[in-house]
Amino acid sequence: MHRRQLWHHSEFYVLPEYRNKKTGEALLQKAKHYAKTQAWKRLELCTPPVQEFQNTVDFYLNQDFEVTGGYKMKCAL
Repeated sequence: MHRRQLWHHSEFYVLPEYRNKKTGEALLQKAKHYAKTQAWKRLELCTPPVQEFQNTVDFYLNQDFEVTGGYKMKCAL
């Protein structure tokens, strides 16, 4: 049986009233934990390649993601 080894999510959104309260960090930690229980090798995501999303890019960089080309990012587990 083939098991999925990575997670790619097209949209991860936290409502403005929950931002800067570690909500996104907690959700992402849960996703990382789940991925590890499934023996996935990495998480992947993309952010829009525009300056308005630099805070989003910085958030993911602070969560151990790395830019892998454009605004495609990955996090090894």
